[in-house]
Amino acid sequence: MYPQAVPSTRPRARPLPANNAPAAPHELGLVLVGLGVVVAQSFTLPVDVPFTVAEIYVRVKRVGNPADSIKVGLRADSAGEPSGTDIETATILGSALGETMTWVKFTMANTTALAFGTTYWLLVSKTSGYS
Repeated sequence: MYPQAVPSTRPRARPLPANNAPAAPHELGLVLVGLGVVVAQSFTLPVDVPFTVAEIYVRVKRVGNPADSIKVGLRADSAGEPSGTDIETATILGSALGETMTWVKFTMANTTALAFGTTYWLLVSKTSGYS
């Protein structure tokens, strides 16, 4: 079982870094709260429009001197849980993260077309065990 995730009270809002391009009209916003190795949140598209995953922003910080990376994965739903296979992933070295909480962009391949009415999962994890 994955740690509890808290849905955003503004489902279409997503904080962006000051230097980021203007927000697109069909973005998803999720707030993930959890401790441990994996945090997961399910979502569906709020509107029936063509949508591919170009980038995912996660608010994270570095603690200590991690030797591993942070991975963001997109997965299909399997009976109310994330499936065992990533559709797309992106990673960033833990050592490249700052020591204060900030929004970090994970660039995806932008090739996966998401379907309206289908449940997907966003997973954030370390590439090694908890330390």
